Amino acid sequence: LTEAVRRQPYAVVLFDEIEKAHSDVFNLMLQLLDDGVLTDGLGRKVDFKNTIIIMTSNAGSREVVSRARGVGYRTSSQAAQQDVAVDSNYRKALTEIFAPEFINRIDDVVIFATLSIEHIERIVDLEFERLCRRAEQDNSLIAERVQAIVDRVAREGDAALKALAKDIDGVELDSLKVSETEFVEAAEKVSPEVKAAIEVARKNISAFHTAQLPREVRVETQPGVVCIQRPVAIRRVGLYIPGGTAPLFSTVLMLALPAKIAGCEEVVLCTPTNKEGKVAAEVLYAAQQCGVTSVYKVGGAQAVAAMAYGTESVPKVDKIFGPGNRYVTLAKQLVSGRNTSIDMPAGPSEVMVMDDESADA
Repeated sequence: LTEAVRRQPYAVVLFDEIEKAHSDVFNLMLQLLDDGVLTDGLGRKVDFKNTIIIMTSNAGSREVVSRARGVGYRTSSQAAQQDVAVDSNYRKALTEIFAPEFINRIDDVVIFATLSIEHIERIVDLEFERLCRRAEQDNSLIAERVQAIVDRVAREGDAALKALAKDIDGVELDSLKVSETEFVEAAEKVSPEVKAAIEVARKNISAFHTAQLPREVRVETQPGVVCIQRPVAIRRVGLYIPGGTAPLFSTVLMLALPAKIAGCEEVVLCTPTNKEGKVAAEVLYAAQQCGVTSVYKVGGAQAVAAMAYGTESVPKVDKIFGPGNRYVTLAKQLVSGRNTSIDMPAGPSEVMVMDDESADA
């Protein structure tokens, strides 16, 4: 905390749900309110006079805010009563720094000084560089868990996949492979509007990737010496389609269509199920429209391991494609160093939509 304030002349410090039970943090805040300064580990005093303290709503936060008012500090709600324009500018600046939905969780803001509009703009400028930095995740905490999952699947095959589905997802699976009947039932559940959208996307994606097909290069560098570069499709590829909060049937299209267009002989698709042991109908319908019939009810790191090593049900593939969470990404990195190839460790998605008055909203 003191280092953050020392580095930045105008700092925004966030305390997310201060609990009275966490006496060290709670008492730290009370000391700060009483003295206006804190002492760091080297005994140096750090002045908080140009600092905004933000606290999300809970009992501990409210007590700190109450204490702040009692010792003379202005809070956001007090600023609103005294000067609506000041509070509005603070809120505007904070909204630029934090997501709007987070702003709604804020109980109050302790203002350690009356900062000018120039100061607020400076805060936004200082925070902008931090916001542009990609999040750094520490995978050390899950590495051991992922390694154990990968090793277990490699060792036990289908038995491990079914046991992990029960332990992790709470689903008991009789069969790992999606049946023909399930494909038929899925098609009946998908609305005509979604089917039409999938068809439009299928045609667009196919046209784009067909245009990218590489051609054989043949050059006679000198009489009798011919150099050839020949593109050869990967024989068997594995596609991972994430589950979670929404069926990512768009990922099916973006992975399966290029595989088919490239001429891959076999496409294996793994995706998690819901609590009833069913794959999302839209995912199955999209897979069917792409000509993919080998779909398996396996998700997470165990799906990656199954495609990398092969089990009684899931074939071993030559290369694994597809996004996923930290467990999936780490599993892909683990198997790529041993047994199979991967596309890449998936990073955060970055999408920008540009339009103007001519766009059809």
